[in-house]
Amino acid sequence: MQTRGAHVMGVDQYISAHVFEDLPDGGRVVLERGDLADSAAIATIRVHLREIAASFRAGDFTKPFQVHAQAVPGTAVMRDRRAAISYVPIDRARGGEVRITSRDPAAVRAVGRWLKEVSPDTRVGAAARLLWHGPGLDVSDVADRVGLSGRQLRRALHTEVGLGPKTFQRIGRLQRFLALAEAGPGRGLAELAAEAGYADQPHLSREARALAGLTAAELLAHQLG
Repeated sequence: MQTRGAHVMGVDQYISAHVFEDLPDGGRVVLERGDLADSAAIATIRVHLREIAASFRAGDFTKPFQVHAQAVPGTAVMRDRRAAISYVPIDRARGGEVRITSRDPAAVRAVGRWLKEVSPDTRVGAAARLLWHGPGLDVSDVADRVGLSGRQLRRALHTEVGLGPKTFQRIGRLQRFLALAEAGPGRGLAELAAEAGYADQPHLSREARALAGLTAAELLAHQLG
C-alpha cells in the first residue's frame, strides 16, 4: 500500500487513549486502542512504542511527540543524562506504554517538564472525536463546542497528528467506510458510501484516491484481504 494509504490506516489510533503521566520516579506514556478486537492497530501501537523507547534511549527526541519547532523543555537534560534514565516498553491489553524511570533527581525533574509540555489538551481530544465521527460537522462549530478558536484547533491538530481539521475529518469518514465494509461483507460500494457519509459512490471514489492513492475497491481489497 502506498505511504498515504498507510497513513490513512493508522491515524485513528491516536484518538483512542493517549496518556502522559508524571510519576515520582519518572513517568509513563500510554497509548491504547479503544477497540480491543482491533488486533492490527494494537500491534501497530506496540511497535510504535518500542521505536519510541529505542529513540529515547539514544537521546533522540526529534520525531516522537515533538510538539514545537524549538526544543521541548526537559529534553536537553534527558539527552545529557540518558545513561541514567530507563525507557521500558510494556504491552497492555489494548496497546502499550513506555515506562520512564530514573534515580537521578535532575533527570526525573526533566522528565516531568517534558511530560507536562507534551501532554495533550483534553479539548483537542474532544474536538478530534467529534470531527472523526462527524463528517458533516462544521470545524468552527466544533471548535466553539470545546472552547477553542478555529485557529487554535487547526494548530493543535497539526501538532497532534500532522493534519488539518478537514483532512482529519475526511480520513475519519474513510475509516468509517472501511469499518462498515468489514462489519458487513458483501454490501455494495454505493450503500457503504451513503452510510459512511459520502454524497454518492463517485464522491467515495474521489476521496479514496485523494487520501490513500487507491480506488475504493483496491482499498477494500487491501483491508479485507
